[in-house]
Amino acid sequence: KGTEAYNYRLGQRRADSVASYLTARGVPSSIISTRSRGELDPVAPNTLPNGKDNPAGRALNRRVVITVTAMEHVISQ
Repeated sequence: KGTEAYNYRLGQRRADSVASYLTARGVPSSIISTRSRGELDPVAPNTLPNGKDNPAGRALNRRVVITVTAMEHVISQ
């Protein structure tokens, strides 16, 4: 329910937290990139059709999406 700027920063902190988790478990930080999408890509509405708050929708929008891209030089090692 924060401002757009606050939600962007919160999303970045969430992404950075996941990156830290991965690096602590051996994933090289050099192959990890993070970015916040803030309020840009919701998977559920934050408000109900009547305009009231939608806590379930907000919960679904608190997420991290991880994309894995194969890199040939890593695969061959």
